[in-house]
Amino acid sequence: MNALNCQDTPNQGHACLTLHGSHFYRNWVVCFYQALGKTPEYCFNRDEKEQYLRSLAKDHEPWQVQQADHALRLYLHYLRAHVSGLAAAFLCVCA
Repeated sequence: MNALNCQDTPNQGHACLTLHGSHFYRNWVVCFYQALGKTPEYCFNRDEKEQYLRSLAKDHEPWQVQQADHALRLYLHYLRAHVSGLAAAFLCVCA
C-alpha cells in the first residue's frame, strides 16, 4: 500500500500501535510500518524514518510531516521502553 494514500487505514489487529493522544498519531505510525513492510515490533532506523518523511513531504503539508515525525519519535520511545534486554540494545541503537 502506498503510504501517501492510507489516511483512514484500519488498525489491522496491531493493538500495540495505540498511542496516547490523537488517532492521527496512530495513523502515521500504521502508515509508516505499511510503507516499510515491517511489523510494529521492528525498531526502525533514522534513514528509514527520514526517507518516509521525505515521501510524505511531496504530498502533505509541512505540519503533517512534523506530526508524522513526532508520532514516530513517540512510538520509537514507546518501543524502546517495551523491548527488553539485549533485543532493545541490538535493535534500537541506530534510530
